[in-house]
Amino acid sequence: MSGGSLTVKMKTDTVVAIDGHSLLYRAFFAIPDSIRDASGRPVNAIHGFISMLARLLREHRPSSVIVAYDSPWPTLRHVAFPGYKANRAALPEACTAQVPLLRTLLQRIGIPIFAVPGYEGDDILAAFAERCAARNLPTVIVTGDRDLFQLVRDPWIRLLYTRRGVSNAQLLDERGVQNLVGVLPSRYVDLAALRGDPADNISGIPGIGDKTALSLIAHAPSFEELYKDLNRLPKDIARKLLAGRDTLSANREILRALGPVPVNWDAQPLLLRIDVPNARGVFSELGLEKTCESLLSAYFEVQPETRLSVSAPAAEWSSSTEQLLRHRNRVCLVSCSAEKSDMETQAKDLYVSTLFKKSRNWAELGEMPWYILSAKHGLVAPEISLQPYDLALKDLPHNEREAWGESVASDIRRVSPAPALVFLLAGSTYSGAITKSLIDSGYGVARPLEGMPVGKRLRWLNAANSIGKESADLEEFYEILTRLISDAGGLVPLSQAAGRRWPPSGVYFFFEPGESRFCTTQPRVVRVGTHGVSVNSKASLWNRLRTHRGVLEGAGNHRASIFRSHVGAAIIQRDSRMHEFPDWADQSAGTAENRLIEAELETQVSAIISRMQIVCLEIRDTPGPHSDRAYVERNAIALLSRVGSLLDRPSGNWLGRCSPHPCIRKSGLWNVNYVDEPAWDPTFLEIFEYYARATVGRAPLTERSVAPPGWWTRLRSRGQMDFSWNDKDDDVE
Repeated sequence: MSGGSLTVKMKTDTVVAIDGHSLLYRAFFAIPDSIRDASGRPVNAIHGFISMLARLLREHRPSSVIVAYDSPWPTLRHVAFPGYKANRAALPEACTAQVPLLRTLLQRIGIPIFAVPGYEGDDILAAFAERCAARNLPTVIVTGDRDLFQLVRDPWIRLLYTRRGVSNAQLLDERGVQNLVGVLPSRYVDLAALRGDPADNISGIPGIGDKTALSLIAHAPSFEELYKDLNRLPKDIARKLLAGRDTLSANREILRALGPVPVNWDAQPLLLRIDVPNARGVFSELGLEKTCESLLSAYFEVQPETRLSVSAPAAEWSSSTEQLLRHRNRVCLVSCSAEKSDMETQAKDLYVSTLFKKSRNWAELGEMPWYILSAKHGLVAPEISLQPYDLALKDLPHNEREAWGESVASDIRRVSPAPALVFLLAGSTYSGAITKSLIDSGYGVARPLEGMPVGKRLRWLNAANSIGKESADLEEFYEILTRLISDAGGLVPLSQAAGRRWPPSGVYFFFEPGESRFCTTQPRVVRVGTHGVSVNSKASLWNRLRTHRGVLEGAGNHRASIFRSHVGAAIIQRDSRMHEFPDWADQSAGTAENRLIEAELETQVSAIISRMQIVCLEIRDTPGPHSDRAYVERNAIALLSRVGSLLDRPSGNWLGRCSPHPCIRKSGLWNVNYVDEPAWDPTFLEIFEYYARATVGRAPLTERSVAPPGWWTRLRSRGQMDFSWNDKDDDVE
C-alpha cells in the first residue's frame, strides 16, 4: 500500500438534475447534423448532450445525476388547458429520432432517467429538487426553460440556464434570477402569468407588458393583496386586471410546477455510477468514441477509483496499478508518554516509556511516515528537537482539547492529504480528539489499540512487532471491513438474512458470537467464502448462504456445504461421538439411512451457523477459478490465516479448536484451502477496498475483472488439502 500520493479533486454532495428534452433540443440546433453514426443517422444532439454532461461533471463534481423527460402528450396541463403549447411547431424528425436513442444510451451507461405519464419534466425536476433540499443536498437544475426559475431557492437550489446551444450557460441563484428577469424566483410565476408566455401559448392580461407587470409585482407582495388595493392603481390598469382575473388565475395554475409527483425515488440508486464497459460499447455503436472518452475522462476526475473498471491489457496493468490503485498512503500517529528524557533531544528519543518505544518500532517496521501526538506541541515530526515538558492531554480543559484536536487534524491534512490511511497508536483521549475530524475529511482510520489497557497494548505491540509490517495489512483489512459493515447497515445474523437484499454474486464474511479480535470487542472473521468459481456456474450468493444455514426448522445437508461438514466434524470430535457418525465426512455415503442417523447433528450445525453474522461484498465478474471472487476470497484467507491467526487468536471456547483439521485449529478460520498460502497479492487491499466501496454505492460497480492478470500463477499454496467434493461445491475454501 505504499507509493506516491495521488492528488484528486473529490466529488461533492451536489446533485445535478437535467431537463432532458430541453438540453437535447438545444444541442440539436447548436451542433451540425453532419455528426452521424455508421448507418448515416444523425447523432449530433446526442454528442452535444453528452458533451454538456461531461462539462457538468467537471465543473460541479456531483455525487448524483438524473435526467427528467416529458411524458407523451397529453399531460395533465393539456387536459386542463387544451390550448397549452398548441402553437408549437413539430421538431425536425432528425431531432425527435434521437430522443429514444439518448434515453437508451443513458439507461445502458447507468444514468437514472425519469418520465411519469401525465407530468412534464419540469414537474419531476421540481419534485426532485424539493426532495434534495429537504435533505440539505445542493441541487443544480440544468434547463433552458424559464418556467423553472420559480424553483431557485438559496442556498439549496440553483439553476444552470442554457441560454443558447449547450456551451453558453449561466448559473443562477435567487439574486441571479432577479437580475435577469427583474423579480425573485418566488414571484416569477406571477410575472409570467401577467405578461403571458408565447412559447407555451399562454396569453397574458391584454395591455400589460413586462414593464407594467414588474411594477405591479413591486406594488404588492401577492395577487391577493394587489386586488385588494386596485383603487390605488391607474384606472386603466385596474380595469385590465379586473377583466383578466380569471385568466390570471388560470395562468398561474398552468405555470406553477406541480406538487408531489408519483415517483419512487428509491427504486434505483441515484449515486453517480457510470458503467464504463457498457458506455464504451454503446457509444461505439453510435460512432461517438471520442465523445465517450470525453465523458469518461470527466467521470474519472470525479471518481478516480472508477478507473478500476477499465480492463487494461496485461502489459499495461503494472503501470496503471501504480497510478490508479495505490491512492491510499499510510501514516502512523503515536501518542506521547509521561515518561521523558531529562534533556533536550529529538522527539523520537524524548519519550522513554516502553509503550512509546514499541509503538515507534511498529511504525518504523511498517515503512510509513510517522508522527508523534504531543499534548504540548500538537503533531510533531520524530526528528524535531524538544525540551522535556510536563503536560498530558487529559489535564487540559474540554475546549482546549477540542482546539488541540482541530490543530492536529489540520496539520495531518497538510503533511498527508486524504485519502490516506491513518494508524492511530493512542488511547481514547488522543484518538477521540481527532478521529471524527479525520473521517469527515476522507481519511481511513485504524485504531488497533483502542479500548485496551496499557498491559494489553504492550501484548499487541509485542505480537505485531514480531510479525513486522505485514500486521499493518491486517489492520487495514479490518478497517475496510468495518466501514463496509457500517455502510451496509451492520452485521446480519444468518437466521434473519432471508428478508434482506443480498447481491447476486460476491464474497461473504462470517462472524461468530463470542469471537472478537485481540483484547477488543471488534468481531473477528471466522470464515471467508464465495460461490461461482466454476466456469459457467449459475449458483447465487444467497443460495450458497442458505445451503450453509439449512432450513429454519433445523434440517440441512452437510454434503452440499463444506462449511457445515467442518462444523459437524468439530462437534463430533468435541463430544467424542466418532463411532456414532463414522460416515459424516464421506461424500458418497449420503444414503437415506445415514441422513436419518445424522439428522440430529445437522440440527445442531444449523443452530450454530444460524447464529453467526455475515456481511457480503458484491462482485459481478464472470464466474470461474480466476474470477475476482476467487481473488478476494483466496487473498483474504491468506492474510487472515497468516497474520490474523497470530494477532487475533480464537477464544478458548471456539468450536473450531476441536476440529479434526489442523489447518482450522491453527488458522482460527472455518476454511481449509488457502490457509497455508505463503503470501497475498500486493494489490489485494486496493481491490478489496474498491469492491467494499462499490458494494455500498460509493463507487460504480464494474462487471469486468479488475484483479491483476495472471494473479493465480503467483499464489501457490504450500500444502493444499484436497477433498472429493471440491469440484462439486462452488463454495471453494
